Amino acid sequence: MRFIIYILIWMPIWLLSQQTVELCDNTATYTYSTQSNIASNVEWQLNSQYYYGNSVIITWDTPGIYILTATPTNTPCPGDTQSITVTVMECDDLVYWIPNTFTPNGDEYNTQWGPVFTGTFDVMDFNLIVLNRWGNLIWQSRDAAAKWDGTYNNKLVADGVYIWYISFGILNSDERITIHGHVTILR
Repeated sequence: MRFIIYILIWMPIWLLSQQTVELCDNTATYTYSTQSNIASNVEWQLNSQYYYGNSVIITWDTPGIYILTATPTNTPCPGDTQSITVTVMECDDLVYWIPNTFTPNGDEYNTQWGPVFTGTFDVMDFNLIVLNRWGNLIWQSRDAAAKWDGTYNNKLVADGVYIWYISFGILNSDERITIHGHVTILR
């Protein structure tokens, strides 16, 4: 007998033999289900715990790698065991987003550019520079909350692509991260 395990939104497990779960709020809960055209009772096993029924709700609260198996327990003919490897990990405390376009054209929308940071970066150890295509420094800030208005020497720069570099430290560590990318000005 064949059956398929589904996760939360009815996605077949055989399409998803692995799942990554991030613990951002200390726990994450998922429902795992089976769908079979043959009536059966399913034995679920996670480590040394057993659950019975066509679906199981599992709350993940500890990082690690787990194997969840489901075996139909029909008699006299049990079915094939299906399994999924679940990797549970803590959310990254450092999150940042850096827009790739802005429009400093004088209207009230999207007129400034800058990164958005949350988490464990050191605000006292932050440096951002913007360069033109020839490598000339156009704008610099040591304030992670500062925004560039698209000017150089109080004049609007030309439309086009500008390169940015950001380096920053991580709180309570010697780690330093450097990232780079581009931002496009459109008017």
